[in-house]
Amino acid sequence: MTINITGIYVDEPAAQKPNPIDQFWTAASDVLIEIAKRQPHIQQVIGPVIAAGGDIEITAHNQAGRISVVLAGPSGLRHVVHADARQLLL
Repeated sequence: MTINITGIYVDEPAAQKPNPIDQFWTAASDVLIEIAKRQPHIQQVIGPVIAAGGDIEITAHNQAGRISVVLAGPSGLRHVVHADARQLLL
């Protein structure tokens, strides 16, 4: 008896899972969106910082539920716009 293999199907679960880097950025954007919804003043300052080439730093601190948001301009100047999100996100 002869077996002719015409194709091989490999179930690749890794291909179906989201990339860990994409998962990280999705989670970070979800956190920022929730904070900005509850603190509208943050929405007003984020756009100009990004347009100028700056960064948004979201930090989860070594304390349950403590999250801070810092805007860093291209010059390196940093501005804390939210120091603790515990009350906002609960």
